Amino acid sequence: NAGHVFKPGKPPPHPLVNVPEVLDLLGVRRDVDGRHVPGCRVEDVARRAMTAKHMALMSRVIEHLCAREGQLWWSVGKGADGVERWVQVSLQVREVNLYHFNSTVTVAVTAEFQCSFFELVADGPVDPEWYMSHTWGEPWCHTTACLAQHRRDRRYGEDKGIWICATANNQHELATAVTSDPTKSAFYPAMTGAARGAVTVIGESGMLFSRVWCAFEAHEAIALGGERPYLYDALTPLATTAGGIEVVRIYDGLLENESSFYKSRAEEKFSLKVVRAALDSSIKDCASAVPKDKEGIIAHVEGGKGTRELDATVRSRFLVGAIRALWKDKGALRQAEKTLAVMPEASLSVISIDADNNAPTGWVGAKLVPHLPQTGTLVNLTLVSCGLGDSGAQALARFLKTKGALNLRVLRLSSNKIGNAGATAIGKYLESEQASQLEHLDLDDNEIGDVGATAIGSGLQFNGALKLKSLDLSRNEIGDVGATAIGKALEVNGALKLEILNLRNNKI
Repeated sequence: NAGHVFKPGKPPPHPLVNVPEVLDLLGVRRDVDGRHVPGCRVEDVARRAMTAKHMALMSRVIEHLCAREGQLWWSVGKGADGVERWVQVSLQVREVNLYHFNSTVTVAVTAEFQCSFFELVADGPVDPEWYMSHTWGEPWCHTTACLAQHRRDRRYGEDKGIWICATANNQHELATAVTSDPTKSAFYPAMTGAARGAVTVIGESGMLFSRVWCAFEAHEAIALGGERPYLYDALTPLATTAGGIEVVRIYDGLLENESSFYKSRAEEKFSLKVVRAALDSSIKDCASAVPKDKEGIIAHVEGGKGTRELDATVRSRFLVGAIRALWKDKGALRQAEKTLAVMPEASLSVISIDADNNAPTGWVGAKLVPHLPQTGTLVNLTLVSCGLGDSGAQALARFLKTKGALNLRVLRLSSNKIGNAGATAIGKYLESEQASQLEHLDLDDNEIGDVGATAIGSGLQFNGALKLKSLDLSRNEIGDVGATAIGKALEVNGALKLEILNLRNNKI
């Protein structure tokens, strides 16, 4: 194939598959004359989201072709002259990615109809529940394993759609699908219109963090998350010693009925290689096959959150999610500590860490707390069993009185060995304007006595703007004096509408 030079957007030289056979495998219907016809026509590209059934059809074709002796797939290789050319390669199921499938199958079976792959196999429009951000180089079987796990974790049905650019875009009209202005590209309405958020599948190489379009998608997910509930979930497939795949994840916030302990344990398994790639990521260092694309994306990001905030948010999200794994690797931890310098600029709504008392002594209070985000986006701060002690709680109280905590609604500090000095500092925070949005405060299983409880009571008593709904002070060392102070606060502050007060297992 020495003469077949690869050109982006141009099809390979000729088909390598029996098109009618593949159309039958895909279940494409025939008309009364026995000719295949697409399942539907959907003008709105954003409504071409793939269900689990549609993805299974792709897997079926891959398995069928790979089982056939002598079957070749189109790929792109670079010769000694440095020029990229079409080449034919033999592949196993676990090697076939979207580049292979698109050039070998999609382009061939949709050529006659000049339609997208989705329109070929679907019966009608499917709105996106999620938008998938990914590189095409990940094996398709790994991608589907990640998406199947995501469906189970986020509890959405197999009939719900995930928007995938390779199957939604008409591969014969890419000039209009991808433009240098990212907001004019075909996928932009799909991403902004996705009901729940973006799910990103990251190969173990971490290559996704070097792609400018993926960086753009991360920016949009972060920006949308500041306007409405819009999640940005990450999954990575890891090869197991038994030859299988284990899907690991870092999710945006907590799953339904998930504890901070389970979340931290699950995310501890995430690939350190991927995390370290994320910690080094910078949108300005990302690559693009078309220089104008990168210029347009950088301009768009600078006009929105800005490249500094985007970089800080991506790095911080993976740092927080994988923190327990980072603590176990000295090199990775040093890298993480350098990343902390940019965390104040990050847009994070949830920081949830349950260290299970495995954090390096004093690390959370001395290293993490002073660098918590100052963007005002933080809604839930959960630091459980992190060994804060009084000094860490005092450092945290200083953060809580900054603009970074203005929208904080949930503060969970269970099992941190916080005593009277730390509780007094938190009591002072409760008196401040920054505490006005706080709804849930959990100080369970600490070492707070009457002095600390009295300070908390004072904060409750004198802040008429408090919206606190639940206060958990169980399993401390509070006696009658401290309990009386809490009770007086509830009596005096008529604006306080506390619904749950837990003082079990104290010394009352």
